[in-house]
Amino acid sequence: MVTASRYKVSLDYVVPGSDVRASIKISMGKASISSKIETAFDPELFPAHDRSKRASELEKPWKKITLSEMDRYGQGATYSVGGYHDS
Repeated sequence: MVTASRYKVSLDYVVPGSDVRASIKISMGKASISSKIETAFDPELFPAHDRSKRASELEKPWKKITLSEMDRYGQGATYSVGGYHDS
C-alpha cells in the first residue's frame, strides 16, 4: 500500500480445530485490529493444478475473514500480523 486512504482489512487463514479462539492482531503504523478466529478451517491437501509437471506439489484452500477497516497515512508505515493464544 502506498496511497494514504482507508483500507478494508481481511485475512486468508487455515486454522485447525485445536486453534479455534486464537487471537490475531494486525498492526499498521500505530493503528491495530484485534480479533479471534471463531471457525476452524483445515481442509485436506489436494494436487496442484499446474501446467508444468512437478513432483509432490500440493495446495490447500484458504478461508477469508474480513476484520475491519484501517487508515493508512502515506508511505513509510509498515504492517505486521501476529497470532497467539490468550493465557
